[in-house]
Amino acid sequence: MRTIITETTVFEYNELSGAAKENALNIFWDINVDSQYWFEYWEEDAQRINMEIISHDGLYETKMKFLGTAEETAELILKEHGNCCDSYKAAKRFLNTSEEEYSCDDYLKDIQEYYRLTIESDYEYLTSKEAIEEAIESSDYEFTEKGELI
Repeated sequence: MRTIITETTVFEYNELSGAAKENALNIFWDINVDSQYWFEYWEEDAQRINMEIISHDGLYETKMKFLGTAEETAELILKEHGNCCDSYKAAKRFLNTSEEEYSCDDYLKDIQEYYRLTIESDYEYLTSKEAIEEAIESSDYEFTEKGELI
């Protein structure tokens, strides 16, 4: 039997070469979205406005349902969401327009589309180079010269 002892130089992310950083980014591409935690924010946000996210496929569709009335949800959106949000604008329109001009179904479709686009935008940011680097650096990970995690 024999024992081989090796010595490894350890690097922080900001000390890596460009190629090693790319390798580290490839390893950690999903660091911010590898659990359902990031999506829980959106589920909780929907609950705050008396809605439930039934399904979200990430690219094409978000299905939601009202947990109370559409009017209650609209009132909650006006309180919870900023007046620059499309959800706020849809809620305001729904409350100030007749059913013939802007139906409950149209309102629900607009809210679902708002959530789909917002969740998609959040996911795109969380999987961006900038967000991945922030997560790596804040976690104090250490790497080999090739960008492999120690």
